[in-house]
Amino acid sequence: MLEGELSKTSYSLGGNLTLENMQRIFPDKIFFSALGLNNRQKHEIRCATEIQMATYKIICKMEGKKILLIDSSKIGIREAFHGNSIKDIDMMITDSNIKAEDAKSLAEDVNLIIC
Repeated sequence: MLEGELSKTSYSLGGNLTLENMQRIFPDKIFFSALGLNNRQKHEIRCATEIQMATYKIICKMEGKKILLIDSSKIGIREAFHGNSIKDIDMMITDSNIKAEDAKSLAEDVNLIIC
């Protein structure tokens, strides 16, 4: 179990303790979400804080299968911080409201599942 600071707005763990503990675990599958995904610059995962950015960087270095769960309405968001490219993850799952051009572009970089 991870420890750290719980964000009451995003219901996520963060902080230095979380980052340290993430480097000590070795999951087979890693499910995570993001604030958004910039579809104009190399499909970068977007986040609101530096801590979230550091969290995504650690996730992308982990050996387990990395699965991004993201609502299609978050595609195109440009926030202050960016994490890694989706090329660093194994799979992205989104809903059927995704724009056709976004789906086509994303499918070139990641195994895209539309539900």
